[in-house]
Amino acid sequence: MARTISAYGDGTLSGAYIGQLREKGDNPSIRVARLLAKFFNVPAGFFVEDDGTVAIVEQFQLVLALKDKGVTKLAMRAAGLSPASKEALLKMTEAARQMEGLPSETETLS
Repeated sequence: MARTISAYGDGTLSGAYIGQLREKGDNPSIRVARLLAKFFNVPAGFFVEDDGTVAIVEQFQLVLALKDKGVTKLAMRAAGLSPASKEALLKMTEAARQMEGLPSETETLS
């Protein structure tokens, strides 16, 4: 596990440190949580029990999604629409995600 994580090139973890995390159940730093999340293919928030930290991770995920210019453009164009129109757009977006085999909205943000 330590070798695989080190091969990512984003940082290194020693086998001894991974053993400490397993034995003591200590909370890893955000950097370590990101590396472990990449290894296990889960969101970094998976390793954090603190609700505040989970909320921050979710906000970062939102910011990353909005970096996509197409996503930002869609969001900006929806501003000012009625609640009914926004709901219709959400349903169309969900249908498009299903057609492309992408996870549902709730799976994406968790």
